[in-house]
Amino acid sequence: MVNKMKRLDLFNSINIYTDASTTNAYTSTDKITSSPGYVIVYNNIIRLYGNKIINGTNSSYGEMYAILMGIKAVYREIISGRLPYNTPINIFSDSLSSIENLRNNFKNWYILDNIIRKTYDDKEVINQDIIRKIIEIVNKYKIPVNLYHIKGHAQIKLNKKSNLSDRVELNKIIEMFFQYNRILITDTEAAELCYYNIFVDNFTRYNMKENMSSSIYHNSNYIKPRLNNTKLTKEDLKVFSEYINGGE
Repeated sequence: MVNKMKRLDLFNSINIYTDASTTNAYTSTDKITSSPGYVIVYNNIIRLYGNKIINGTNSSYGEMYAILMGIKAVYREIISGRLPYNTPINIFSDSLSSIENLRNNFKNWYILDNIIRKTYDDKEVINQDIIRKIIEIVNKYKIPVNLYHIKGHAQIKLNKKSNLSDRVELNKIIEMFFQYNRILITDTEAAELCYYNIFVDNFTRYNMKENMSSSIYHNSNYIKPRLNNTKLTKEDLKVFSEYINGGE
């Protein structure tokens, strides 16, 4: 029944929007560079945003790293008292693979010789250095997080100038959110998700372009970080599941 469906309650939550831009257009090398970033919004105010440029990494890496950046930032703000503790935390990403890995797929992983592998084909999980760090941080602070997939790069106007194409796009956002998250959202919430997804996309792309086209740009300043992950166990995955999307 529709009246029993879970609602998002977007405007009473701490919301983190993440994204990553990638390009090799601003460098003479053929290596892809990612520019992950996040923005934290609470009470309709941007509380914090950040960005990092990482050479030799692809879109998949950047999208997952952006989620790590957002989680680290929001926990830091909560622990310091700059954001409230007992308030729902939502993370929104247009990377379906990143969200699915952190929300569902990890339940079908196993660990052998400290390497995370998929149960169904025994292959190593990609970007597991970032995933390990996310699991480590969530388990350390034990602050629940909700992970949601959203439609990316949708541009709409929700005002008197809205037209039929805006309405069609808005419906797509709402339908897609329900398809992947099983949650109904309002027109206003859909427009909010769209706005901040575009916001992160724009500033990560702009910062990457400005830095990589600068005369003082050098690859060595943007090397892939070493995350120094601790040993991971099956129990760690179980604990992690308790703090993601209400343990669903």
